[in-house]
Amino acid sequence: LSMGSFGTFDALIRQPDLFAAAIAICGGGDTTQLEKIKHIPIKIFHGAKDPVVPVDQSRRIAEKLNQIGGQPSYVEYPKGAHDIWNQVFEDETLLAWLYQQSK
Repeated sequence: LSMGSFGTFDALIRQPDLFAAAIAICGGGDTTQLEKIKHIPIKIFHGAKDPVVPVDQSRRIAEKLNQIGGQPSYVEYPKGAHDIWNQVFEDETLLAWLYQQSK
């Protein structure tokens, strides 16, 4: 979550062959390095009204991945602030999706 999602993108970029998939909530990262991870299934979530991490951080990651051939899932909660993680994990299919991914 949040800084952890910045860490998620950093870890993916540093070790792109290690991970089968990722979930990032209210984070961001270095868009110049995304070519390395465009093959990894990623679900990105952010609250549109996040006062802590600007929603543009996640938007830029999702947009860039789409531009370079990645297929991220991006969900933006229009009324969500920074604490959207409860909403994210209410989706009963999320963790099932994560554990269905393999290398």
